Amino acid sequence: LQKSIFGTLHFRKVDSLSSSTIQPELKTRLTLNVSPTVKVIHAQAFKNNQSLMLINLPNTITNIGEEAFYQCKSLTNVTILSPIKSIGDYTFYECSMLKEISIPPSVISIGKCCFY
Repeated sequence: LQKSIFGTLHFRKVDSLSSSTIQPELKTRLTLNVSPTVKVIHAQAFKNNQSLMLINLPNTITNIGEEAFYQCKSLTNVTILSPIKSIGDYTFYECSMLKEISIPPSVISIGKCCFY
């Protein structure tokens, strides 16, 4: 039995998050608190990341790329405060532990297989 390590990631002084921001093979269980300086989460930014459990997105996010959280199988909760209009294709695809997601009323389009 492997012991999990819990932690929180804070991204300050960055304006976007991409796949090179954190590595998916970390053995920790993480809460991702995205800084208000972040405007974009690029496609596949956290794809296959098994560490993320909770995600808090501020009201400054203008775009979440396709497959941004694809197969984040430890992800349980997501809070989106941003005034985004759409959530892309496969954004939360195979996030099998996802129990709760807060989607703002500004969202008018949810992409294909977003929550499959």
